[in-house]
Amino acid sequence: MNTRLLTHTPLTSSITNSLTHKRYATASGVKTRSYDAVLSEVRECFEVHGEAGTWLGGVHFEHSAEDVTECVGGSCGISEDGLHANYESYCDPRLNWQQSIEMAFALVDTLKEHVCA
Repeated sequence: MNTRLLTHTPLTSSITNSLTHKRYATASGVKTRSYDAVLSEVRECFEVHGEAGTWLGGVHFEHSAEDVTECVGGSCGISEDGLHANYESYCDPRLNWQQSIEMAFALVDTLKEHVCA
């Protein structure tokens, strides 16, 4: 992402909804998201804000406290073939509780890299 186009510091902070554009359909037509792609986008947002001298105001994730299998990846290793095990969403795929906790710890690490650097 090119931040050289910014000519001033924004007065408001931004919030990223990293799940919105990370949806895709598997070969069998199941809507899902990739944990790694979502985390990558959040990290990119921190980098862009760091280069611009601004702060990311927040992040938004769709997640469940249940053991759903709607997003692929993460340490629980959900694959596209495993999505059918507990896919419950009628709308958008959500991170499950394990992926959510893992994402939270990854965000802490990212914050440390950008705030404490």
